Amino acid sequence: MNLPKPKPGYKWEKTIFQQYEEIPKDWDFVSISEFGKIIGGGTPATKNLEYWENGDIPWFTPEELTGLESDFVKDSKRKITKKGLAKSSAKIIPENSILITTRANIGDCVINEKKTTTNQGFQNLTANKNHNNKFIMYSIRYNKRRLRQYSQGTTFLEISKTNFGKIKVPCPKDVKEEVKIGSILSNIHELIKKQQEVIEQTQKLKIGQTQKLFSEGINHNSFQTQILRFRWLKHKFPKEWKILTLESLTEKITDGEHNSPEFSDSGVPYLSSHNIKSKIILDETPFVGKKEYERLIRRCNPTYDDVLITVKGTIGICKRVDIKEKFTLDRNVALLKLNKKLINPIFLEQLLNFSITQKQIFALVDNAVIPSLYLQKIKEIQLPIPNKLEEQKKIASILSNLDLLIQQEKQYKEKLEKIKKGLMQQLLTGKTRVKV
Repeated sequence: MNLPKPKPGYKWEKTIFQQYEEIPKDWDFVSISEFGKIIGGGTPATKNLEYWENGDIPWFTPEELTGLESDFVKDSKRKITKKGLAKSSAKIIPENSILITTRANIGDCVINEKKTTTNQGFQNLTANKNHNNKFIMYSIRYNKRRLRQYSQGTTFLEISKTNFGKIKVPCPKDVKEEVKIGSILSNIHELIKKQQEVIEQTQKLKIGQTQKLFSEGINHNSFQTQILRFRWLKHKFPKEWKILTLESLTEKITDGEHNSPEFSDSGVPYLSSHNIKSKIILDETPFVGKKEYERLIRRCNPTYDDVLITVKGTIGICKRVDIKEKFTLDRNVALLKLNKKLINPIFLEQLLNFSITQKQIFALVDNAVIPSLYLQKIKEIQLPIPNKLEEQKKIASILSNLDLLIQQEKQYKEKLEKIKKGLMQQLLTGKTRVKV
C-alpha cells in the first residue's frame, strides 16, 4: 500500500483492522492485555439471601455506569456478602482499577476508589506500573468504536475476555506522557462535573422559586386554599388571586391539521409534538408550500407569544412561541391564542409547566389506544391567576431570568465538553504532544 510520507517525528502503523494510522515515532499500538491484569465479573445466585443480605462488598452492573458524570465510583446500588463472593465467579477488583463494560452498552468505564466486584457484563483492568489508569480509561472511552468492532452476539453485543485483551490502542512509550495526558483530561472532566453541579443547583433554585411565587405571589399577606379541578388537588395561593379556566384566558384553543397535508421540498416547517421541547425545533421537519400553508393557518396559525401544548406522543410540554419564523402544526400540538388583557404569555408558560397544572394535564389525559389530551379537557384546566398583569409580569420576569441563567450554564458546559472532545482527539492519538 502506497502511503504518503509521514510528517516529521511520526510513523505509519497498521491497526488490528488492517488500516494505517499516523502516530508519533515514540508511540506504539498496545494491546489492552499489555496494560495490566484483566479481571472478569460474576453474579451470585440472586435467590440465595445469604449471598446478598447485609452484604458490604460493592457489586456493580453496567447500568450504573450509563450516563455517569464522574470518573470515579465508590459504592454500588447492591452489595454482596463474602459468602456470595466465594460461591460465584465474582472477583475482588483492587482499588484504582478501571471498570469497563463489555456487554450491551460497550465501553463505559470508570475508576473504582475502593475494592469492588462487578457482574459478568464487565472486563476490568488493573494497570501495571508501566501504565497510567486515567490514560487507559480515557483511551478506552475514545476508542469505543474499536471495542464495538470486536463485539459479538445476537441477543446483545458482548466482548469476550480474549478478544478484549487483543484490542490495541495508540499509547506513548513513556508512562510520564500517559500521566500528563490523563491529568489534563481529568482536569477538564472535573470542570465539566462542577459545571453540572452548578446547573443542578440553579435548577433547584428555579423549582423552589416557582413553588414560592405560585403559592405566595409578590407582597401578599393573606392566603386561601382551594380545589383545582379535582377534589384531590388543593393549592394555596393569595386571596387576591382568582381561579380561572384556561378557556376564559384565551381567545381560541385549537390544534393542528388532522389529515396528512400536501408536502413540499421547501417552504414552511410542519411541526409535530417531537418538535416542541424547551425550544421549538425547526430542523429536520417536513415542509408545506405557500398554498397549503395558507389553507392550514385558517384553522391553526401559530404566531409570536401564542402558547403550545403537546397533546399526543409526549404529552404536557407547554411552550410559548418565542420565535418569529413561520411554521404550522399537526394535530399532536394544541395552540392557545391568549387574551393578553388578562394573561401574560410568559407567566402562563411558567404556570402551565408548574406541578399543580401538570397534575391536572395528566389526570385529564384519555388513556385509550393512543393516549391523548383533548381540546375540551384543555379548556377545563383551572389556574390560580393574579388579578393584576403587573404582578404576572414580575413573576414571569423572575422565573424566565432563572431559565436564561440555566440555559447559559448549559451552554458553558457544552463548550467545555467540546473542548474535552477536541483534547481527547488530539492527545490520545499523539497528534498534539505534551511536555513531560
